[in-house]
Amino acid sequence: MTVQDMSGLRKYDIVGPDAETLLQRATTRNVAKLAVWRGQYTLMCDAAGTVIDDGTLFRLGHDLFRWCCGSEESGRVLETLAQELGLQVRIHHMGGAMPNLAIQGPKSRDLLRKIVFTQPHVPAMDHLKWFGVTVARLNDREGAPFMLSRSGYTGELGYEIFCAKSDAVAIWDAVMAAGEEFGITPMGSEALGTIRIEAGLAAADAEFAPGVDAFEAGLGFAVDLTKPEFTGKAALERNAQDPRRVLKGLLLDGPDVPHHGSPVLDGERQVGVVTSATRSPTLGHAIAMARLGVEHAENGARLDIGQLDGRMKRLGATVSDIPFLDPQRKRARA
Repeated sequence: MTVQDMSGLRKYDIVGPDAETLLQRATTRNVAKLAVWRGQYTLMCDAAGTVIDDGTLFRLGHDLFRWCCGSEESGRVLETLAQELGLQVRIHHMGGAMPNLAIQGPKSRDLLRKIVFTQPHVPAMDHLKWFGVTVARLNDREGAPFMLSRSGYTGELGYEIFCAKSDAVAIWDAVMAAGEEFGITPMGSEALGTIRIEAGLAAADAEFAPGVDAFEAGLGFAVDLTKPEFTGKAALERNAQDPRRVLKGLLLDGPDVPHHGSPVLDGERQVGVVTSATRSPTLGHAIAMARLGVEHAENGARLDIGQLDGRMKRLGATVSDIPFLDPQRKRARA
């Protein structure tokens, strides 16, 4: 059981009669299908299909959405697009006014049952499916209010709490007290990075970066090419028909962890690049995600990862699918 302060995420409330229209144009999934009290992982791309930002979009009302993301760039994209299209919508940047915590692990639901109170007119915590969302209070109807979503970045069963800054310390203390019997431990960014890679989850400046489209970043599952026009759709349709690079896993032969950006080699030819790597405590050896040329991406293929000057030292690896663990996401859906 872990808890992490995720307050560094950016949060935007998008409200108004044209809120859905704006988000339908700006994001890669079909917002019209998103029901109230549901969220979806989605992307914002530029005209070339390059991922600008990723995040979770929650629908809290017919004309009210909350966008939780990693970069302020996507907020600027929303503002610009709303002006260009002349839409009736307000985009409110929450700034530091909305801290959030991620409570992750197989006992996260048991922990939250001890401290979460919901009114009858909103979804109950036990009824939240993956990416469901509700509003709740701490302990009882008089407690501190917060938004609760069944989401996270670990591949495990988990939840996230979004609250007012003035209530953050009280909610943190309540989570830690309730989690003591489950061995709850605060988690830092390096530990999160290990879990993220084991779960095959993409990150900015790693799997998606300038010049890398959504499919090459391993995020094609978050692109709905059947939906109406959205920014980057034409480029992504073209690239989907003739992909050149794909994101795959590499199972390394030993414990040595390659650096981000290390070349992946077939003989003397570079055929890819490492995007993220770690030593997997679960598998007992190093693992990496890498962007590979499609000709070298077959499962079971043997490749080398170049270290130092890319030639003097090499780490042997076998190509695999990602995620490395729990490929059906059964833990998160538990």
